[in-house]
Amino acid sequence: MKTTFPRLRRVAAVLLCLLLIVPQTAAFAAQTQTAYADSLYKLGVFYGTENGYELDRALTRAEGVALLVRMLGAEAEAQQMSGTQTPFTDVPDWASGYVAYAYENGLVAGIGDTMFGSEMAMTMQMYTVLMLRALGYTEADGDFTYVQALSFAQSIGLLDEQTVEDMTSSTFTRGDAAEMTYLHAALSRRRKQRPAGRAAGWQRQAGCHRSQPVFSHGRV
Repeated sequence: MKTTFPRLRRVAAVLLCLLLIVPQTAAFAAQTQTAYADSLYKLGVFYGTENGYELDRALTRAEGVALLVRMLGAEAEAQQMSGTQTPFTDVPDWASGYVAYAYENGLVAGIGDTMFGSEMAMTMQMYTVLMLRALGYTEADGDFTYVQALSFAQSIGLLDEQTVEDMTSSTFTRGDAAEMTYLHAALSRRRKQRPAGRAAGWQRQAGCHRSQPVFSHGRV
């Protein structure tokens, strides 16, 4: 069964319009990450915590997966999968549906056979890998490796050199994730073009809903 992300194009279109109308003033530049978070919140993509957006706090792996799943327009599906069994024993209740959805669709593999690393900090490299997989690029196809995910993302126009430099020089925060998601949310424009009739990498194994993708030098 082919996996589709029905709201992806609509969300991308809305964000593209926002990019065209948001004023790029010095005052705005000082609060861009809050503005990005506000826009994503209105689209149901970026949620806060009981302490607000917490944009300066490190993004956890569980939060990063939840953000990506919402960006794909799969919030409802993820909520329906809450409590679904996965191999991971360290996923909090609130994130179980998101992780299950991402796992079933080949977007994540965890950090070990039974560990997802939910509370571990998610790096920019990890989040970039998730975005690439969501676009249909896979390690199994030899499109990229974990080690060179950032350079590959630059080569297809998903990231620019300055963004990579800024976000890898310190802790990858919730604010960085909001900014990266907002500025590069037109995922369908970077989607891998596949020959007609060819399924995505995680859909090709006969008799298996979720494939066993090839992960090189790192699991996400």
